[in-house]
Amino acid sequence: MVFRNPGAYMLRTVAQPGQPYIQTWNRRMSIRTSTSFAPRAYARGLVAALAAALATAVQVLWASPDAPSSADFSASPLPYLPLLCLLSLLMTLAWLALLPRRLGVSARMRVVVLSLVAWWLVLNTHEFVVRVAAWSTFDTASVALHVLKISVLPIAACAAVLYLVLRRVLVERQMRTS
Repeated sequence: MVFRNPGAYMLRTVAQPGQPYIQTWNRRMSIRTSTSFAPRAYARGLVAALAAALATAVQVLWASPDAPSSADFSASPLPYLPLLCLLSLLMTLAWLALLPRRLGVSARMRVVVLSLVAWWLVLNTHEFVVRVAAWSTFDTASVALHVLKISVLPIAACAAVLYLVLRRVLVERQMRTS
């Protein structure tokens, strides 16, 4: 018998006839601990979001051109990397929280990974425009072609690893706790 609110059940329950108080207490505690899965679900979402932030950091560092930036002449994306990771972390948490659970975990994982792929393409386009295209003449089509050419391997590798990590964190742990 599974109860939606085990705390309320504990307050209303008294020892049934023929059952000592300690057995009733143990049964109440086992029901309470077996159905309170919310903290574990939130922890899985947080681990998934941290994995997305780490994948974003790896992808941005991998796909970043080696040219200096036209904005601040720095050759590294490290100064703004924490902001990019925070945005991907918040986007992953928002997707996991806002998508209905009836879609299933695998559909929610696909939405998270595909939205991060789109985010990474935007980041790589911005990096290319600021670091390479600002120093020479590129039209929009050639910028898109160059960005796709330099982004295919980093995005594919990071998306595949992120999908496997999300599958391990969200799907397999959910099957173990079910």
